[in-house]
Amino acid sequence: MQENIRRQEQEQQKAKSKQAEQPESQQGKLCPLCKHINPASAKFCEECGASLDALQCPHCKAEVYPDADICEKCGMWLLPGKCRFCYGELSDDDQFCPECGNPAKGIKCPNCGENNHFDFCTKCNTALTEAAAEALDQLKNEPQIGEAIKGLEEIRALEKEIEEELQKAAEQQKSDAEKEAKLNRLRNLEGFYKKSGNEQPKEKAQSKPQSLFGAGDEKRLDAVARKKAELDARKKQMLEKLENAQDKTFDTPQKARCFYNAIKPPGNLVWECNYVHAIHPAPHDCAKPNLGGKWIVYEGHIHWEYGSF
Repeated sequence: MQENIRRQEQEQQKAKSKQAEQPESQQGKLCPLCKHINPASAKFCEECGASLDALQCPHCKAEVYPDADICEKCGMWLLPGKCRFCYGELSDDDQFCPECGNPAKGIKCPNCGENNHFDFCTKCNTALTEAAAEALDQLKNEPQIGEAIKGLEEIRALEKEIEEELQKAAEQQKSDAEKEAKLNRLRNLEGFYKKSGNEQPKEKAQSKPQSLFGAGDEKRLDAVARKKAELDARKKQMLEKLENAQDKTFDTPQKARCFYNAIKPPGNLVWECNYVHAIHPAPHDCAKPNLGGKWIVYEGHIHWEYGSF
């Protein structure tokens, strides 16, 4: 995944450098999607067919995809007068959408308090609308997806138990070490007060903290480590099964966001779109999720920079 990101950045930089090397009269138009350099008079990209007209977000001035409903850089809604849930017509006086009934100013998540204009909470993925509830119900008709998600939920629950057990063991070991250090300081003070005159007390050698883990504990933790390895292997199988059931397309971005958030499994995941194979935190950060994509595992950190297409 990181290789995809680096490759995208390299291709973008190469295309811009190539264009800059040409005389201004011959620079042409750089496609915002595939980075192909087109003739200056072209209105559509010769390579991918995308519109070459300059499209900018009115808020942050970043480039935006043709027909996008949101700006990927700042998240601004690009379709004024349209409901952000169903694209129905909205007037300035409408407090609720006449078509879907959702609040025009968004829905406050009852779980985390985040205000949302999506069917699922962008922070905790709680279902917020009737469309979200329907999407979750429809998963019952998708046995492959349901089985994969259920398996991943069970794995995540077991992983949490393992994490808690290891955390408790580490905290106990730290507590024992701190107690031993305090005892050593008290012994040194006791020795100081027993000395007479200006004779400096001799520091007693501090005993090394005893390991929390005995032979039995180490065997138990080894078993925990083996169990974690088994869970990792099972998780990989479940994600492969889920991946085969993903990659669906939709007629609107919001329907796609609803579906992909409904099938989001637990864990440290990011979303890869099919449009330009960009990596997003979630479908609601993608301007073209209706063209499909998939949840993928990412162990690490990505510095998100939108609008770099």
